[in-house]
Amino acid sequence: MGLIPCEMNTPPHMLPLEKVAEVIPGVATRTPPAQGGARNQRVLTVRALTEHGIDAGDIAELDVLGKIADNQRLQPGDVLLPARSTRVMAVVVPPALAGIPINATLVAVRCGPQLNPQILAAYFNHPAGQLAIQSAAQSGTAQINLTAAALRQLPVPVPPPDQQACLAEMLSAADEAYTAAIQAAETRLRLARNLAVICPALPHRPRPSFSSSSSRQSPDRIPITTTTDDHEYEPRPLRTRPSSSFSSSPQSPGGNPSTSTRSENDDECRNINLPAAVIYPATGKA
Repeated sequence: MGLIPCEMNTPPHMLPLEKVAEVIPGVATRTPPAQGGARNQRVLTVRALTEHGIDAGDIAELDVLGKIADNQRLQPGDVLLPARSTRVMAVVVPPALAGIPINATLVAVRCGPQLNPQILAAYFNHPAGQLAIQSAAQSGTAQINLTAAALRQLPVPVPPPDQQACLAEMLSAADEAYTAAIQAAETRLRLARNLAVICPALPHRPRPSFSSSSSRQSPDRIPITTTTDDHEYEPRPLRTRPSSSFSSSPQSPGGNPSTSTRSENDDECRNINLPAAVIYPATGKA
């Protein structure tokens, strides 16, 4: 997949985030008591953020302290950042998580019409954006403490509208290709693990006889050494009769030994039983 060309003739303006977006802190929560409570809510926390997006299966059941404001419930296109974490990552909220509240471990950024959320998330995931966030965060240790007040003052790039449309299309195409590659890799890994478990448990098939038709297989399709659970086969060297035996045998019109004169190996090949695990790669047949 090629990248979509975008003309970047005009450099983006750097504006404080509060000029182009609403910055929303999460609601305060606590671990619910053992007996449960009436204020328990399904809440999205920083644990749900991953490198590939949001893990919708990791929504926590927490006791909400106070009232959940309307803007603290997610909307599609919101950009989520960790308020307390050891690393910076930004993800865009999908439509499936609309209406789910966030707790105080997250900060939501709701972009206005001046800024595309995909472009903002791309900037925050870029080394330049991560360095800007780390500089604005109150972090005395390895953990970053990012407040909504500090994030509102953070300068962010705002490209012209025509450039934003092109950049957003490019980011969407790249995300789709990345997701498809991850799913394909996971599918191959799952199939390989299933085969590793299923194949050894399959019953052994009866060993087929080495018929005359299969004895005429080309040498490159017969394995030199085949090892199974309890057998190891190596082809025996051809044992032909001495050349003198041909002198007393009838000759064919072309001067070659007749077909009635065979090597001893021909008769032996008819009685070889191959193990069930012998598979010819070229045909896939035993």
